[in-house]
Amino acid sequence: MPVPSGRRRLSNRPPLQELRTRLGPCPSTGLGDTRPVTWHEQAQAAEHSGDWDTAIALVSAHAECYSTDYTAHSNHLWHMDLLVNAGRLTELTDLARVDVHARRRLNRALRDRGMEAMLHKRAKDGDRDALYCLVRLLCGADRTGQARGTVEEIAPQDQHAQKILGFQP
Repeated sequence: MPVPSGRRRLSNRPPLQELRTRLGPCPSTGLGDTRPVTWHEQAQAAEHSGDWDTAIALVSAHAECYSTDYTAHSNHLWHMDLLVNAGRLTELTDLARVDVHARRRLNRALRDRGMEAMLHKRAKDGDRDALYCLVRLLCGADRTGQARGTVEEIAPQDQHAQKILGFQP
């Protein structure tokens, strides 16, 4: 799409009118929506269509960890989910060094993907949440004995890990 003279497009995001066209008419009224599209709606449309770069760029610009503004904090959590959905585990790993939400979301993603070795390494490096995710992963796969051995190896005195094991048959 051509850019008006004197202005240049700063991103490869589709312009607002194109997003309106993609979204189509309002499902409840059948009428076209004439109000401006918000960044939030753009991000949702991008997420829905799998345009992870656009969704991540839009959401991260409005995200703040531990913000007093609950919407900024919620956007931060949404940003972490988008990184996982986009398969950007390396980026999430980098953020996890300084961001507890990134660390927790990374560990859950590793558990959901069955990545035992990475969880084990993170647990051995002192990430207790990684240990808990690993124990849940092993117990969920009927490998409670291996989970007990892992807890004994990494953190035998960790009461929460013992509690997780205690809930297993």
